[in-house]
Amino acid sequence: MIYPAADNRLKTKSWKDYENGPIINKEEGIRAWNWYLANPEDQQNSLAVPLLIKDFKNTPPTFILLSEHDPLRDEGQQLAENMKASGVQVKTVVYKEMVHGFMHMGSVLKETKKAVQEIAAFTKENLK
Repeated sequence: MIYPAADNRLKTKSWKDYENGPIINKEEGIRAWNWYLANPEDQQNSLAVPLLIKDFKNTPPTFILLSEHDPLRDEGQQLAENMKASGVQVKTVVYKEMVHGFMHMGSVLKETKKAVQEIAAFTKENLK
């Protein structure tokens, strides 16, 4: 998972810290969740909002990539902790000094190339 959007409440510390960006802001986050969950009953659907999942049994090993300066960082970390509590093997990597969207900047960032290599190595190691 690459900087996963896991909680539609947008109330984490990282959402507060990066409410105005960089790259994405809280207004855009609210708009995205409202677009994604257009039906009110979907707001509490654990298939749509991963932090609502109570048990991650049968979930394969998971790689979670986060950016230090990203409003999604804290919910990604919470998702990783929830998965670990269910016994899922999780590797979480927080890329320091990176912002949301850095994975689209491979032509200028060495961190993007490193992240792609880490994802590939994790995938190869966990394919069965």
